[in-house]
Amino acid sequence: VASILPEGPKESDFLIETTIDVNELSKKYYLEAKIKCYQPNKELDCMNIIEEAVTHFPESNWTAESLALLTELYYRTKRIGQARDILEILKYDFKDDKSIQEKVAIIERHLL
Repeated sequence: VASILPEGPKESDFLIETTIDVNELSKKYYLEAKIKCYQPNKELDCMNIIEEAVTHFPESNWTAESLALLTELYYRTKRIGQARDILEILKYDFKDDKSIQEKVAIIERHLL
């Protein structure tokens, strides 16, 4: 049986770029969460976006930024215990990130 396709490159001859820039994607999650966290009645949306970031990009610096944002949200909404729990995650999981540790120190001062 003859092929109906003309001779040419086969599907396997094409290389499809599938590399996803994890840093850019996690940054997008952070920026979207930041917008939601400061809009009235959008706190749940903010938390859901951050949950997605943590799930998909657990070691990203932008995920750390998202968790710091979540800590601030918890602090503003008087969920001090939850804010402290997230701070502990930031302190240990991102202990080598100087910027995050500076934010942790600032937030901790406000919680005391």
